[in-house]
Order: sequence, then C-alpha cells, then structure tokens
Amino acid sequence: VMEQRAECASFYIREGNSAVWLHRVDCSRMVRDTIREGDRLPIDKGAACHVLRAFQGEPGKKLDEVRIDGYCASFGEYDSEIAAVSVPVLGQHQLLVGALTISGPRYRFGQGSVERMLPSLAAGARKLTSDFGGDAEWLSQLG
Repeated sequence: VMEQRAECASFYIREGNSAVWLHRVDCSRMVRDTIREGDRLPIDKGAACHVLRAFQGEPGKKLDEVRIDGYCASFGEYDSEIAAVSVPVLGQHQLLVGALTISGPRYRFGQGSVERMLPSLAAGARKLTSDFGGDAEWLSQLG
C-alpha cells in the first residue's frame, strides 16, 4: 500500500477501549505523522477507530455510514494536523481482524486524494483479508 502512496501505512487492532498500532511502515517523506508500533489510541476518534467499531457491529449513525461506505476518512479528528483513511481487514467467517490505514499531514489529504488512495488501500486490505482466511470480494467496491 505505502509504496503506491507517499504516506505511512499502519495496521490497527482493537484491545478493549483502545486501538493499538500493531504494525507500521513509515513513508520516506520528511514530514509525516509520528506513531510507534504499540501506541494506543482511544477508540472513539480517528478513521481506524471508527472502522474497528463499525465492523464489530457497534451502533451509531456515523458507524452505519462507515459500514455502508466500506471505509472511513478522518481529517484532524484525533490530532488537528493529521488525516487518515482506513478500511477493514476481515478474517474467517468475515469477522474483523483489524484496520489498514494510510495517514499523514492533513494538508496532503483532501477528498480527491482520499479517492485516489482507496484503490491501493483496498488492494492491501483484500490481500490481508485473503491471508487471514476471509472473503475479500466485497472490498472490490472500493477500487
């Protein structure tokens, strides 16, 4: 994913009321968000957190929209200078495994850039979903 975009790629899992950065691939750009593997976020803010909550079936209008769209983009929600776009990664029986996310400085993310990121992000999520034993076909709607 990250090779096709000049932004950082991360994989999150949910642990209780936190999203945990399980794996991170930094981009080569000097200006980027700084997150370390193992860092935790509160589960109520940011694209990855909304994806984790939505695809575990939590109720709510925002989460319903995420389920319908198949992804979530956030702009300055967790940190005013950071934006992200995230998609679910599913495993066996279509159960959520985690969220694959591209993130970076907010000024490099607009709706047009999110739409350009979705195909490579979806391709990465399809690959991971297949690796985890899930059916990745539904992710084809994202590009």
